[in-house]
Amino acid sequence: MQAKETVQSLLAGLPDDCSLDDILYHLYVIQMVERGIADADAGRLIPHETVAEEMRLKWQVGPESTRASRAKRSTLSDEHMHILGGIARGEKAIRDGRTFGHSEAKRRMKRRLD
Repeated sequence: MQAKETVQSLLAGLPDDCSLDDILYHLYVIQMVERGIADADAGRLIPHETVAEEMRLKWQVGPESTRASRAKRSTLSDEHMHILGGIARGEKAIRDGRTFGHSEAKRRMKRRLD
């Protein structure tokens, strides 16, 4: 899809009252997902286990050394890993074409929240 078509498609799926910040955010996400897909297609991949270990080390190692701070960092790390897992599932859904527009997402969320 050409850039202009991507933007037109995005705008068609956003609500009429969206802000410029909303539009810029969605364009950024689309750009990053496309970049990730291109990297994957080119074989520029890092195994999940490697990324998970690097992230765990990054978030668990720090100047604090008390038991409470280590436990807090461990919990934080689990939360971050959960977020990363969600991002990965989202990227896979986009790649597999299992996505829908803003109005459909609103409809589905409303049904769940009622």
